[in-house]
Amino acid sequence: MKTNELALQRLQKMELNDRINTVARDLETRRDVYRGLGAEILAKLLGITDTYQLGDGWSFWQERETMSISEYLRNYFPSSEVVYLIERKVPRERFEQLVALTEKWDDQSSPDISILTQQEQALLEQAISDQLTEGSYNNGLGGRATYTVTPMEGPTLEFVVFVEDDGTGGTLWSPYDLREAPSLLGASRHERYDR
Repeated sequence: MKTNELALQRLQKMELNDRINTVARDLETRRDVYRGLGAEILAKLLGITDTYQLGDGWSFWQERETMSISEYLRNYFPSSEVVYLIERKVPRERFEQLVALTEKWDDQSSPDISILTQQEQALLEQAISDQLTEGSYNNGLGGRATYTVTPMEGPTLEFVVFVEDDGTGGTLWSPYDLREAPSLLGASRHERYDR
């Protein structure tokens, strides 16, 4: 009998709490006896009933996209329209000034953003980030969901799935995968939102 089959049979004979504690100890000690079972099978054995529909128990989050104003202006045209991202965040008279001042940006390869105050630059960078993040989310890019199983002892067992644009789960990553590639959890700056 193969090692994975023996490991599977061993876990199947245990009660759920014992399975969870056993896998947590295995992960912590790096014995990796249960790693070869694969994320889908391991998730089901640990009580995660659905890794595709992503209902109860899953936490959803979206990484924040960031881009400097200068980079944004190089990549999006017409450049002058970027000020419309802060239209409601600056006084009306100042907004009208910015519209007039930024018209020349459309003809420049490197627009001079010094016409914006530091506060306006900060507002614009936040607005750019919001727009890019929302665009990625709406296109199913960068969204992830996590499911955490907490053992009585040992490390928590976290599963991560990349969320498809229809809201269903894609590739599932096990706690073993995440231990070896923590970057799968994403950047340190992210926003969480619950479904």
